[in-house]
Amino acid sequence: MRTAISWLVGLAVAGSVLAVAWFRPEWIVPAASSVQGNPSSVAVSPVPEVSPGTVPEAVSSLLEPGDLIGSGRAIAHPHGEQVCASGCAASRHPTPPLTWAKFQQLLARWQQEPLGEPTPALEELLFYGRQSLVYLRRVSEKALDEKRRRFLEEQLRRTHVVVSFRVVDEHGVVRVFLPPTRVPLDIRHEYLMDTHDLQPLVTSGTVKRVGLYHLWQRI
Repeated sequence: MRTAISWLVGLAVAGSVLAVAWFRPEWIVPAASSVQGNPSSVAVSPVPEVSPGTVPEAVSSLLEPGDLIGSGRAIAHPHGEQVCASGCAASRHPTPPLTWAKFQQLLARWQQEPLGEPTPALEELLFYGRQSLVYLRRVSEKALDEKRRRFLEEQLRRTHVVVSFRVVDEHGVVRVFLPPTRVPLDIRHEYLMDTHDLQPLVTSGTVKRVGLYHLWQRI
C-alpha cells in the first residue's frame, strides 16, 4: 500500500469541513486489478468495436466488487438526490455526467496544452475520472498521440485513495482518529472512527480529484 494521505481536520460540532488536500499523483492508487493546432479542428473518432455498452454500464465495470459496499472503516452509501440545505457532508455530491461531445472538446483542448502539467483541460478530464477513462478507450489510435494517451490513462487508472485524518483539541489530545483507509474516488462513504472521551461522530464524504495535485472532500 502506498503512503497514506494524511489530513489534519478541525471539526465544528454542528458544521462540516471542506478539505482540499495537496498530494503527489503517485499517492492515488490504481484499482486493485490494474497494471499499470486549433482545438475545434481536432477530430476525435470513436472506435465502435471496442465500445463496451453504454457509459454507465462501462463505468460500473471499472468498479471493484467492494466499492459500492465499503470495507474496513468505510461504509459506502450510493449517490442520490439527497442534498442538505446547508451543503453539509450528508449531501451525496454525485459527479455530473460527461457527454461524448464534452469529452471531445476537453481532449482537443488538452492536446494544445503542455504534457504533464496541471492544465485546465487535463484537470477537468481527471475530475470526471472513470467516465473519461471509458471515453478514452473509445478513441481511435490516430486521434491521440501515444505519449499523451499513456499519460492520461495512467492518471485515470488512479481510482482509489488512502484517507487518514484526526481531530486534535486545544490541549493537543487526539479526540477523533481514522486510521489509513482505502476508498474509491467519487463514491460517498461513511467513516467509522476511533474517539477518545467523546461521543461517537457520524462522519462522511466523497473524495473527488479536482486537479493533477489536488483532492477535495467535504467531511
